[in-house]
Amino acid sequence: MEGALSSVAQIAQILGEVLEEEANRLGRETGWQQRERALSGADFVQTLLFGWWQEPEISLDGLTQVAGRRQVQITASGLHQRFTPEAAQLLFQILSHLVEAHFRRPLVETLPFLRAFPAVLLEDSSTIALPRELVPIWQGSGKEDGKVSAPASVKLFVRLDLRNGTLEGPALTAGRHTDTCSPLSLDDIPAGGLYLADLGFASGQRFMGQTPAHVAGMRMPGPLPLTSPPTALLSRLSCSAPML
Repeated sequence: MEGALSSVAQIAQILGEVLEEEANRLGRETGWQQRERALSGADFVQTLLFGWWQEPEISLDGLTQVAGRRQVQITASGLHQRFTPEAAQLLFQILSHLVEAHFRRPLVETLPFLRAFPAVLLEDSSTIALPRELVPIWQGSGKEDGKVSAPASVKLFVRLDLRNGTLEGPALTAGRHTDTCSPLSLDDIPAGGLYLADLGFASGQRFMGQTPAHVAGMRMPGPLPLTSPPTALLSRLSCSAPML
């Protein structure tokens, strides 16, 4: 119970720092806020965050009511004018800072059988459909799993180290970006590290130049009990990654 309370306290501290002080600073640095206004960077970020969290399809009028909880009086048209390219950059910077803050405070407990590896990296991506108007910025692939997908989409790449709970990413690309061209580099994987990803990430060119000690587990060939020794896990995974 004490550990859980400690984790909650850490998360509360992270959110307080990033969504208040950092949001105000980044609002100025990104050019979103060029002079003192009634709506600060922290007001804008928290209005959108908690408004969309509460209701993903919330209207501008609804968002102004959320802003009112922070004692901010703004009209729907006034809030609409604050949705600029600088606002998008501000929100992206907030996302990056939240991930980095978590990176400095890993909370995941290492599983005993993973300790044989200096790093156990699990990588994946996720695609989010966007309005058609954003095609010039975030072009979709047109197809996904043989089906027609949104013309505009953004793909997020993330990589989690199961040894210590650290998270790399999310790195954002256009939806048409393939997993084999992941923006997350393999150069930082230590010798002997275990890399796990979907078959969509399999690319001989991507793994070319990596040391033989690197292992890519692209697909688990059948069930493997978690009690199996690391050598058995390593053997099964290496057999499923012939590109190495």
